[in-house]
Amino acid sequence: MDRTIINLAWRNLRRNTRRSLATGMAIAAGFTAFMLAAGYAYRVQKVLSNYTIYALHVGHIGIYKKNSLEMFSIKPRDYALTTAEQKSIEDAITGIGNIEMSGRYLTGQGLIGNGCKTFPFLATGVDLSVEKQIMNHPNFLKWNEHITKFHSGQNIWDFPPEMGAVALSQGLAVLLGKSKVHSELGDAKPVMIADCSAPEAKALFASDANIQLAAGTWDGTLSAVDGEVVMYFSTGLTETNNTSVTLALGHLQKLVNTDGVTNVSIWLNNPLFLDSTLDELRSRLKVSAPQLEVLPWTDNRLSPYYSGTMQFIYVMVGFIGFVLASVVILSIFNSATMTVIERSQEVGMFRSVGYNQSTIRRLFALEGLFLTAASVLAGAVLGVVVMLFINSLKLKLSPPGVAGGITLEFVPNAVICLAGALCVSILGLTSTWIAVSSVVRKNIANLVSGAHR
Repeated sequence: MDRTIINLAWRNLRRNTRRSLATGMAIAAGFTAFMLAAGYAYRVQKVLSNYTIYALHVGHIGIYKKNSLEMFSIKPRDYALTTAEQKSIEDAITGIGNIEMSGRYLTGQGLIGNGCKTFPFLATGVDLSVEKQIMNHPNFLKWNEHITKFHSGQNIWDFPPEMGAVALSQGLAVLLGKSKVHSELGDAKPVMIADCSAPEAKALFASDANIQLAAGTWDGTLSAVDGEVVMYFSTGLTETNNTSVTLALGHLQKLVNTDGVTNVSIWLNNPLFLDSTLDELRSRLKVSAPQLEVLPWTDNRLSPYYSGTMQFIYVMVGFIGFVLASVVILSIFNSATMTVIERSQEVGMFRSVGYNQSTIRRLFALEGLFLTAASVLAGAVLGVVVMLFINSLKLKLSPPGVAGGITLEFVPNAVICLAGALCVSILGLTSTWIAVSSVVRKNIANLVSGAHR
């Protein structure tokens, strides 16, 4: 492109400073709002996805018996993975290089008591060696630090299996009156409480870490086991923070009298190759265990909370993006229209000395592009400054259903910001081109005389 046109376009921006400044401020403010919305959405997506994949043990891939997600709680014995099916899954996983680790999980429910009171619980039985890797995984620690801060006590994998180590959610521990974990009490023996209504009963509840778990076995009998509270944790959700229990897989299998599991979860080295890994696993299991289904973690049945929340976030960001686009189009279109009308005689002069319509359009389009680019840059800088300022305040929000609240933080993403900047620049360029086109094609004599106004 002719350097003269570029120089003219840049110098012309200063001919009407107030108009250029007003238009630029509107674009900058809109892009700042977009950056804040995108930065919030990106952080929420990362927090929820890693919480789902690691803290909820969903993994990147889940393997279940068909219809298990709907029927397991009703008929666990019929929809659990048998030892033969677990072996088939283990064989299918072998040799797939993108698999980082896999773990077996069992879910169960029943009553948990302290010797006087009982409450319903939802338990997750975990592979202890895999649980250690998950809770120390870099992705989980990076994005879910707010969850790990609510952990207290020792990890269940630090104790021998025969001890029956149990981790309680914070709300359930309060309901049971278990204010101290095993490490704080040492080798204190379980306390027998003769009178549960006595004034000292509350203190007696807290003087040991022993609890009792009772549940119906899968063959129809009643079973009970003891447990030792070694850790408190937060689930992050109010609806589960009063009922959740985590214990060793073998301990929960003993309670419900089974060697089956609910599912096998698989974590990948590179989640970008999720689809290809899914296809390979499905093709292998189609031969050895066709009754199983292999699901990605994004399946709504595996991660309903993630899916619902992110759909709302995407709608919010989409609405803000639409408002930004409207601001850019209207601001630049109005500014370009007023400018080209005011400079119509100049346009006529350019036409009369030999400049064609396309060249004049490029001149005005470059002015719009330079103004948009400068405004977007200013908006990006302002957006980063606002993000850092808000992050430094450590503002605490208490959304409905979130246990313990969350900190309002923004995490800018370069790819999203660059894509947004590119879209805004294209909108600015297009708006200017449309505004100019209706004027430059008019008769030269009318343009020079100003008769077309």
